[in-house]
Amino acid sequence: MLQIKCAEDFGLGFNCMSRLYMDHFDEEILIDMIKISEEYLKWFSYRTITCALRDLIREYPYSWNESKVPAEQSERHESLIMALVRQAICREKLESNYSQEACIVDELVSNIGVVNSYWGKEKNFTRETFYQWVVDNGLLEAVETKEIRKDDTLPLKKKYVPLFYKVCNYMIYYSYGRHTYMPSTCRSFVKANMEFMSDEALEDIVNYLKKRNANIPEDESAFDKIDSDNWIYMQEDLEAELLTRQMFYKAQEKAGNKSELKKLLNELLDLDSLHTQKDCLHMHHQLMGIERYLLSMSEDVKVKSLLKQVELAKKAIGERHVEFFEKEEGHLYEKIGEGVYRRR
Repeated sequence: MLQIKCAEDFGLGFNCMSRLYMDHFDEEILIDMIKISEEYLKWFSYRTITCALRDLIREYPYSWNESKVPAEQSERHESLIMALVRQAICREKLESNYSQEACIVDELVSNIGVVNSYWGKEKNFTRETFYQWVVDNGLLEAVETKEIRKDDTLPLKKKYVPLFYKVCNYMIYYSYGRHTYMPSTCRSFVKANMEFMSDEALEDIVNYLKKRNANIPEDESAFDKIDSDNWIYMQEDLEAELLTRQMFYKAQEKAGNKSELKKLLNELLDLDSLHTQKDCLHMHHQLMGIERYLLSMSEDVKVKSLLKQVELAKKAIGERHVEFFEKEEGHLYEKIGEGVYRRR
């Protein structure tokens, strides 16, 4: 079974989805949120749940369109709210200092802003009538809860892998262009988990980033430029992973034939073809694909020899990369040590 890394941040993907849904009322997102809640709601923190609830009941109406949830989606929308409320109450029962259920529900009312929300006003909720709604719908019943920390992993069943890919897409779609903690956290989450993402899933994100990055204004302000550069770096990182995989597949086609692998390696390592930093990075990532395949093989004398050749090649490519860096960008930096530069 696959394991989702940075498990605590997976809940942020759910929050991105809740905001995208309430902005566009995209039925597919609502369906995906329900699927996720059925499998992963028990892992979500109280903060993740209350953030999602605030979005779904529109406590902050200025953030979303002011239309009502489409009638054909309202039942599922309401059932999702109920599931989140039940989970939030159960968590509060375990963690809160309050002993009475009415006090626990009242605390939730304050945390998610029920009374002043669009949803709350539509239902004419007061603190007291919301509590009665909770009772009438059996939302005080206990449900399973689990705890995770940032460094923990989450089990990812095979049937949920396509859904996980979609969550990663939602994280990128929502966070691109924002200036909060979200973009860096979403980027880190996707990159941490890209090793088990399919080529097609990575290509979907790369294609989206290409479109957005191509429209970055040349005269963009310094404040905006900081994050734009990070999105460009992410695109390059994902493209590098895809390039590495392509060479891995080529090596795999040799089916363990050491002579053919050596030939493939020698054909790749044409150092005279390197004329720019980009050339160096391109060759380096291809080299990583061969190395990745060699490390997946049973180690013997020939494999060790090939791995040694890869190490020497990486060093040679690295030296050429520094040469081109100094030629292309050296005027922008001050060299303060071997391989250490400071922006002028």
